Amino acid sequence: MSLDDSDILTTNNSRGFFLLRLPFVFAMIAISLCGSLVTYGLDLSPFEQESIKSLSLIGVGLWALRTLSNNWKNRKIERWPHFIIAIFLLSETISFQVFGKGIFELCLGTKLGLIDNLFLLSVNFAVAVSLGFEILENSKLGRLMIKHHAQTFLYLMIILILSGTAALLMPKMVSGAVSLRLSDAFFCASGVSTLTSLSTITNAQLSAQGEVVRLVLMQCAGMLTLGYAAFLFMQFRQRNWHNDFADKTLINSSAKTIKQIFAWLLVIELAGALILFGVWDQGIKFSGNDDKLFDSLYHAVSAISNCGLSTFENGLKTTSPLRHNYLAHWILMLLTFIGSIGFIVVLDLFSRKSIKARLAQPKLRLTKASQWILYGSCSLICVGAIIFFLTERNAAGLAEHQNIFGGITTSLFQSVMTGSGFATATWSKSWWFILGFLFIIGGSVLGTGGGIRIENIARAISPAAKLGLGSLKKMTGLFVIWNISAIGLLYFSETHILNDPKWGMDTIIFEQLSAFCNAGHSAGVTSQLSLTGQLIIIMSMFVGRVSFLFIIGRSLIKSLKINLECNESSLNNNTHERTGKTV
Repeated sequence: MSLDDSDILTTNNSRGFFLLRLPFVFAMIAISLCGSLVTYGLDLSPFEQESIKSLSLIGVGLWALRTLSNNWKNRKIERWPHFIIAIFLLSETISFQVFGKGIFELCLGTKLGLIDNLFLLSVNFAVAVSLGFEILENSKLGRLMIKHHAQTFLYLMIILILSGTAALLMPKMVSGAVSLRLSDAFFCASGVSTLTSLSTITNAQLSAQGEVVRLVLMQCAGMLTLGYAAFLFMQFRQRNWHNDFADKTLINSSAKTIKQIFAWLLVIELAGALILFGVWDQGIKFSGNDDKLFDSLYHAVSAISNCGLSTFENGLKTTSPLRHNYLAHWILMLLTFIGSIGFIVVLDLFSRKSIKARLAQPKLRLTKASQWILYGSCSLICVGAIIFFLTERNAAGLAEHQNIFGGITTSLFQSVMTGSGFATATWSKSWWFILGFLFIIGGSVLGTGGGIRIENIARAISPAAKLGLGSLKKMTGLFVIWNISAIGLLYFSETHILNDPKWGMDTIIFEQLSAFCNAGHSAGVTSQLSLTGQLIIIMSMFVGRVSFLFIIGRSLIKSLKINLECNESSLNNNTHERTGKTV
């Protein structure tokens, strides 16, 4: 398959009425997303807000018309979820243009304000993701992105960080009158986009709009990481294909799996948010049910993405009701564990196809990758919980959790959250060293965790496992060289921290390792970093997030090219031999 760069935006769906063509609809959705962000971030008059909202509805309206038009042409409904959503969005657009209110506002009889804008932003984002899949499946641009998938992942992560920085610089993103500094906005956007909860600003400095931007960044980063990891897994399983890996068959099979993953992700996030909504302690003060619902969704997304961000000022340690809300802790633990192991393992465990196969063959086992991830993750969690319980049972970590259920829950919570920034207890110095060791090991390469990755540890200690050791050596070399260099630079740039009696070199080392492993745990000096120190930590967070997936992606591209060259060489030799015999 050859790709012609001159007509790269050409799609299979480019014919027909120009307003419903894929490139135009995608451009309108992009404008709608920007318009939704503008209504969040700028001080606008009511008339300007209504005008921009009308513009934001045009994109989803065109998508709805396009979806219904395709169903009408084919004389059948191909995708019921898309059809139902299209009907609803078209009704929402018409309702707003006629009555000046959406369907929800008309039914409830009250103005929803921020919640209604969040709904519109979510709808535009969901439609943009759907159109993104269509572009990947049907356009030459999509095939080019698939062919150079490692660079595409890198560029998308950079675009996400820069977009988040621009959004956070808007005046309404802060609770005060002064906007964020460029360095603080860049650091905050980098931390969220790399699923690391390190930040130079406090939650009190962000407004509700700022928290919405962080929520969107978390969701985008989680979907991008999980989607690319799933694609690499699919490509790795089909690496012996002789045709070009930008072939439509591979794209469609990968897209189908990634769509399944995103569907599971959204369902689990919404289910987790609803359960959290019901189990929050009554002593936690919310301004209303809308605030409580938003906080529930925020924590569910943060947990499953292993980011560890919280809307509460000091996280889950803020008040006693939060520290002792054990049911909420168990929900957050489960969501974090699911995100850490990855949705390929979830599909292997709970998809309808896997369950039917195991019922038909009771002796059928999980794949080797799933076994490594599950056994390794559970073993590390148990070991970490036991160590925390033994080291902190007479210290500050477990002092206020006197009952056995509270002690076990807290110990497990701290162990599960080694790769996430959540915490419900203070720690002694001994746990800091254990914590550093655990988040260096990290989570699964298929999940949202960081670190060296559990599968690599399993490959390193397994005599029979030769697969992927090249990537492991590269990752280990990068880990050692990068962290030694970064710690050395921080030693010279952060002398004001080292000269402070309450801090030390171990604080700098912990902060750097936490950033590179995307763990998000802080020694408390992030806000005191100099501009140079902030840039070093930002680069560490970024390299820690993208490096291993990028290394695997590049290795697969290289190995596939070698296989293709070998197959072509073998085919040419066989052709010459047959030609010689005939002569």
